Amino acid sequence: MARKDYYGILGVPKDATSDQIKKAYREKAKAHHPDLGGDADIFKEINEANEQLSDPDKRAKYDNPQAQYSGSVDADAIFNEFFFNGANRARNRNPHRENILQVAINISIQDAYNGVNTSVKYTRKRIKGEKTICASCGGSGHISHVVDMGLGRKAQSMSTCSTCSGQGSFHPFEQEEIERSISLPSGLPEGVAITFTGDGHEYESGKFSDMYLFVRTVDSDGYSREGQHLIKDQHVPFPKLIVGGELSVDVFGKKYKITLKKGGDVLQTLRLRGVGFKFNNEAGDLYVRIVPDIPTELNDKEKKLLLELMKEPHFKM
Repeated sequence: MARKDYYGILGVPKDATSDQIKKAYREKAKAHHPDLGGDADIFKEINEANEQLSDPDKRAKYDNPQAQYSGSVDADAIFNEFFFNGANRARNRNPHRENILQVAINISIQDAYNGVNTSVKYTRKRIKGEKTICASCGGSGHISHVVDMGLGRKAQSMSTCSTCSGQGSFHPFEQEEIERSISLPSGLPEGVAITFTGDGHEYESGKFSDMYLFVRTVDSDGYSREGQHLIKDQHVPFPKLIVGGELSVDVFGKKYKITLKKGGDVLQTLRLRGVGFKFNNEAGDLYVRIVPDIPTELNDKEKKLLLELMKEPHFKM
């Protein structure tokens, strides 16, 4: 089951203060209370989110789920789930993990939602010449330090040589520019690393480490992302907010219908279940944040109509 995005449910940022969470909870609870015509399932999730985020201990565990586990995590097992362009070969455990190459790219929120074929450019190390003895440690792989303990006492300690990473010798390297074509699936979760087997640094002649590709989603054009939930700011003319009715919402070229409450909260957030980011048969939700669209320039006819409207009982100053 997908992990619920409690911040997205309340519509607050991940660094929100306790006061911001409390305020957001009150507004959401009021807008979606079943006794006031709201959705009971949404109201239940709002309360669940408030329970998790308003308690410091529960919030800390929610923000850092990996901290709840004391056992070791096999990164290989996690990364092996995601292979692309023929990279899903059986992966041998790499004994030279310090040579693993990590690369990060940014993609638009639309490409993250729909998937995209693109390319990534990066630089990796290639061996140039024979191995040489490390001058820093003399080939031992360790550095000796003398520590002054005070009162005339001294102690000797050993640390791994940072120059050769404890190997005692190393190959000289040169830089190689690489460009790889990649195919990113739709809805790829944030923080997932795609493993490209053997596309990292050359650590021995003809032997290469892996390359881990981290993909980040860039918010843009009124869209943002919270986990697998998609958030869209929808500008609505203020008369429509008053009379309510059906509203068409465009999500990257696909149309969805939502209903605005008559005279509802102008800052309301509406949810469409399952319209968020989809990955591995799990789907987040779409949250449509209603933004009042108030024109700054009016033609003569519009001005006249508004002036007449302001004479009516509900619009008098």
